[in-house]
Amino acid sequence: MKKIILNNKIKFEIQRKNVKNINLRITKEKEIYVSANKYISEEKIINFVKSKEEWILKKFEEIESKRLILIEKRKYGTGENYKILGEDYFLKLILNAENKVIEKDNTVQLFLDDLDNMDLRKDLIEKWYEKKINNIFDKSLKKMLVKLYPYYKKTPLIDHKVFSNKWGVCMVNKNKIVLNTDLICISEECIDFVMLHELIHFIHPNHSKSFYSLLEKLMPDWKIKNEKLKQIIIKRL
Repeated sequence: MKKIILNNKIKFEIQRKNVKNINLRITKEKEIYVSANKYISEEKIINFVKSKEEWILKKFEEIESKRLILIEKRKYGTGENYKILGEDYFLKLILNAENKVIEKDNTVQLFLDDLDNMDLRKDLIEKWYEKKINNIFDKSLKKMLVKLYPYYKKTPLIDHKVFSNKWGVCMVNKNKIVLNTDLICISEECIDFVMLHELIHFIHPNHSKSFYSLLEKLMPDWKIKNEKLKQIIIKRL
């Protein structure tokens, strides 16, 4: 294997394999692997990668966009974005005699009798968002408790807040789990992983061998989900 750097932008590794064509693969960590048979010269491989430079840089941007979640300061106006379970929901203000919030496809319709009433807009959307978070976290809790039975039979309290450096915390003495509010932006499977992880702490408070043994037994692919979470970057604007 040989590593090559192009223009200080693209680094790739050449892997000699029994393949007919030159193949290029980009990982989610933006690592580039180029496979080719032993008869293809290094110069030809480099030229091939150079010809793909624009495509590679575009792929890099796509990877970054998937990892980065931007949460803007709320103004509660039309077009505002709310990311829920990886999907984008857009707010739309509609003049109406009855004040209410209705989800339609990926649109959050905010019906108001006064479109300029900022306090009313904020109150309705915050209540809708809080209910959405609680429903999703409660659903995950129920699923993961089924997995954990009969190892653990209690139902803990679930709360949420914004953390800057963790996805959740288990308060064993209080029979309580506090999840990072921003988990709402990510996939359901990642929420389930964090939920199960924290639930197992009621049985094994520390990250001991027994802790990971049970986690592996109940969720064999937990490492994949954990890796997905590590890749995610959330920025508040």
